[in-house]
Amino acid sequence: PFKDKGPLEIVKECFINLHSKAKVILKVRGFINSENIGMSEEELVKQIKKISSGKCIEDYYEFKDIRMILEDDLFKNFREKLDHTDYEEEKKMQMREIAIKAMMETKL
Repeated sequence: PFKDKGPLEIVKECFINLHSKAKVILKVRGFINSENIGMSEEELVKQIKKISSGKCIEDYYEFKDIRMILEDDLFKNFREKLDHTDYEEEKKMQMREIAIKAMMETKL
């Protein structure tokens, strides 16, 4: 949810340049915000399978919808404070991911 491109756009770009006879092992990881992309985890998997149809020997879907976490006041406060720090962007991204994973564990 922190990238400029949506997950379907990223997957499409990967398959556009793929040789017509190539077969891949597809692994989709990370986080999505179902509200922003306008579809659930299940619908996203269906759309990715359409794009990758006949081109994958194996596919793994290891992404999570974190919409509820992104809307949580605690996370919003954390993100706001993090945005005002002078850490490098890569460090900020790592810290956001750690916070998201920790909040996912507490929500289970």
